[in-house]
Amino acid sequence: MKTRLAALLLALATVVVVSCSGKPGHPGLLVTGDPPELYADYAIFARRCSKCHGLSRALDSGFDTDAKWIAYVTRMRRQPASGITETDAVAILRYLHVRVRRQREAKAAEETK
Repeated sequence: MKTRLAALLLALATVVVVSCSGKPGHPGLLVTGDPPELYADYAIFARRCSKCHGLSRALDSGFDTDAKWIAYVTRMRRQPASGITETDAVAILRYLHVRVRRQREAKAAEETK
């Protein structure tokens, strides 16, 4: 019973944090630990990428290299409804580059434990 209650409270807390997170003018889910200098890039990523799919699709894609992200963002940019400009693509790729690097560092740290 305590485990179920704890899981329910954790889920509720997650919903509250996600729905209230971010800075004014930065829509959606800010990923924990994102440095403030990435907020503007994240805002572009969130605005453009969420037009066609949920942000978790990109954040949980498993892409682990800049080359994969460049190919994917280029493909998405070609979609007429995306509205992704060349300038937007640079910001999106800059944000995703940092995400990939942080994911690699976290994975390496886990493997050394």
